[in-house]
Amino acid sequence: MKFSSILRKILLSGLTLALFFVFSGLSYASLAIQPARESINPDANDYWFVLELDPGETVDLAAMVKNLDPKSASVTVDAVDAFSGGENVNIFSLAASVEEKKGVGKWIEMDEEYKELDMKAKEDIKVPFTLTVPENVAPGMYFGAITVTSAPSNFVGGAGAIILSRMGARIYLKITGEEIVDFKMNSFDYQLGDRSVDLTYVFQNDGNIYVGGDIDVTANSVLFGEDVVLDTFEFNIPPSGGENTVLQNWADIRYGIYKLDIGIKAYTKNIVGPRGDEILSTRKQITVIHLPWLYIALAAGFILLLIFFLLWKRHRLHALKASMVSYKAKKGDTIYELAAKYGIKWKLLAKLNKVKAPYMLLPGQVIVVPKKKK
Repeated sequence: MKFSSILRKILLSGLTLALFFVFSGLSYASLAIQPARESINPDANDYWFVLELDPGETVDLAAMVKNLDPKSASVTVDAVDAFSGGENVNIFSLAASVEEKKGVGKWIEMDEEYKELDMKAKEDIKVPFTLTVPENVAPGMYFGAITVTSAPSNFVGGAGAIILSRMGARIYLKITGEEIVDFKMNSFDYQLGDRSVDLTYVFQNDGNIYVGGDIDVTANSVLFGEDVVLDTFEFNIPPSGGENTVLQNWADIRYGIYKLDIGIKAYTKNIVGPRGDEILSTRKQITVIHLPWLYIALAAGFILLLIFFLLWKRHRLHALKASMVSYKAKKGDTIYELAAKYGIKWKLLAKLNKVKAPYMLLPGQVIVVPKKKK
């Protein structure tokens, strides 16, 4: 057995042993949290708190915390703020528990006994809490969450690792009052990829209501005369008071030239229920040129080189022919013998005189031959 083969087996065995120790010390917990049955909005799904409250109103709610792990776990339950929007408006982000609470997370009160729980394997615990809307809060949409964070209670340290499990039940809270609609599209742009096009829309929602919208794109191929209709792209813009970027990707695009007709519509909406009034309707037309420029450049370079070579070859033949003298063929002369006599390749001599196969010369036929060297 070769030394390299033995070394390879030793390394693989060591790697396998190392992975065994790592994963044997790896601990994690599986958690879930959702509204308790009495706190579920019948018009929404079972995993979000969807509320509509007046300023100063108080509501009693409850979350169901579930330990899905076959081991016991110590969990921490907390209320946090959240936000939706930014570079991807479909992202719902939770604030860290250590961050200062300024909104929904601050308005929630929970008994101390429910903030830290020792849960048995596969146990469900109902966690009650109260949400009180301040009297002076402005109307609009607010976001928060009830979170549960856990590390296995039976972890005692060592070479292992802990994967912290943090889950959150979203809270969508609409504070009633005057609705302010202040929505616009700031810019539109596109960027070509290798085989894709990224369409970028920048919206700004300075109102206090949620805005939804649809984007319909039809691409007409100038080269092939066919239409490509993209799936309707839906977006949601929260009342974040800043710019929100919506990215639409057209993947697997064929090479060609396309005229894009883009229809953009936006409307007021609630978290649940039908869409409201249309507040934006606009169209954009752009031309997208998506061609394999590298291959085109290589092909153009090859064609130019070929043309240069043919021109050079033609010029060389003319120059060579101009330097020759006339010769009247005699009986018995052949292309082969004359080529040998005048020190030129017989094929070149035949080409210069346009003599084709079987390369016969007739007596008296005038051809050109190189000048004899003195």
